[in-house]
Amino acid sequence: MGIVAHGQVVVWPGVNDGGALDRTIEEVAALWPTVRTLAIVPVGLTRYHHCDVRLVTPDEARDVLGRVAGWREALRGRVEGTWLYPSDEMYLLAGRRVGRHGVVPPASFYDTDAQRENGVGLMRELLDDGRRAHRRARPGVLAGRHATLACGALIAPTLIPLASRLAERTGARLEVVTVPNRFFGETVTVSGLLTGADLVAALAGHNLGERVFVPRAVFEAEGRLTLDNMTVQELEHHLGVPATPASSLSEVLEVLSRGR
Repeated sequence: MGIVAHGQVVVWPGVNDGGALDRTIEEVAALWPTVRTLAIVPVGLTRYHHCDVRLVTPDEARDVLGRVAGWREALRGRVEGTWLYPSDEMYLLAGRRVGRHGVVPPASFYDTDAQRENGVGLMRELLDDGRRAHRRARPGVLAGRHATLACGALIAPTLIPLASRLAERTGARLEVVTVPNRFFGETVTVSGLLTGADLVAALAGHNLGERVFVPRAVFEAEGRLTLDNMTVQELEHHLGVPATPASSLSEVLEVLSRGR
């Protein structure tokens, strides 16, 4: 019927990993070209879960990445492009370097953005954008400026050094505040599942400077509401400073470069 799909495997340790994951990949690959891509992500648990399931360990994440790499070679010529994409979270959990490019693969690995909303390739975008912003910024251009960048726990270890380098070059004071997820539980670490209340709780009492930048992924597609129906204006009311949704350091640099 001309319908195509993009699939996702949520790895549940002891249930669908190991040999079961191998069989899943093999069977779904046989559905090419109807199934155009397949993402492999670790299971996420909120504080509300009551089932007999646990999080993926670093060793298990490394096993998954090894299997995926083997299947990518085995499927060469049978499918087009990368096809099989571990999520950023799987790479970060494993802590494995990928060649000279660090923990996550180079931009050329992500030959489609079809799995972007499943957390595939966002880390690479952030790293490459951070380098571009650093090169583009004129030394001292933001001297004396002060702003805060809020983010989830997963991205914080990557964002902090990127923001620090940009601050050193521009003369700005850029502080990164890690926001724990109180609504779903602190085992949920992605920025896109933070609520407005989470942001307010983590940022209240901080010296936020002239503006706070919040992840664009916190808001729905139109950029108006958080998961708990808080608007940007309501967030600003609670924090007492302007709040700007942003998805890159280039956006942060652009906004601050316009002046107050």
